[in-house]
Amino acid sequence: MLGTIFSSILILLAVSVSAAQTPQSVQQIIKSGMAHLDRGELDAALLDANRAIELDPKNAEGYVVRIAARNRINPDADTSDDCSKVIELAPSRPGIEVFYQSRAVFRFRKNDLDGSIDDMNKAISIKPEDGHAYAMRSFYYLSKGNLELSKVDYNKSIELVPGLPSPFTRRGFIRYHLQRDFVGALADFNNAIEWNETYADGYANRGIVHGLLGDVDEAIADFKKAKALKPDSIVDKIPEFAFCAPYGELSSYIKNFPNDARGYEVRGVLNLLQDKEREAKTDFETSLGLQPSLKSEIDRIMATLTRKA
Repeated sequence: MLGTIFSSILILLAVSVSAAQTPQSVQQIIKSGMAHLDRGELDAALLDANRAIELDPKNAEGYVVRIAARNRINPDADTSDDCSKVIELAPSRPGIEVFYQSRAVFRFRKNDLDGSIDDMNKAISIKPEDGHAYAMRSFYYLSKGNLELSKVDYNKSIELVPGLPSPFTRRGFIRYHLQRDFVGALADFNNAIEWNETYADGYANRGIVHGLLGDVDEAIADFKKAKALKPDSIVDKIPEFAFCAPYGELSSYIKNFPNDARGYEVRGVLNLLQDKEREAKTDFETSLGLQPSLKSEIDRIMATLTRKA
């Protein structure tokens, strides 16, 4: 997400600097910083940006160069303060919506969901045709538990950017989680994977729906594919849970539908694939208590997934 945002920042840099009414020395330093960025000389670009800000702290372009340099040096770097300076100093700057989007990401990381949504509202008001922005805001609405607004935004995102896989994934989640529309959810996850065959979240979520429909072999295949595509269960500091996000979503589903034996069975599979055998055993026992006829299936799953190579 951030990579796309900051690519936009770099594209906008050249346009803005050439038109900037700033002292010649500062303008040249900023251009030097841009040239260093183009050549991949990130430390030199950062030095230029810091120097430009020191000489003229009211020049927004110095902060723009610093954001780009810092992000490329460390993609996890929190540049929200610099984004705020750009917004404060150049509210009418071309592409200013990108800085609202960037700040929204960092606010989300700090669990400031209201701040993230507010920033996305502003970004969308500036560029209402940006389908990616609706997808971002929908994710924040979903994280806050507002499923209906999330659904509206993801539908808008799909309308504006038909080939974007994440909206199908989020809408599919809403369909199975809120409406228990497993067939509709499966269609959404199939669409997400069709648009991007390396989209781990699409496989992980489709696995859940396959499991809830009773297609356990297909579910396991999808979970294994998701884990192979994105081996890290949780990426520290970045809200991209990939393989484990469906685990949390499924746990939420179980909370809403505590008598659905398949839900516990599928979570048991996810636990086994994460080497959590004790948690898996508990889930399978709960599943059997609700639906004893699943015993042979669960026995087979346990035998297959706990077999050591």
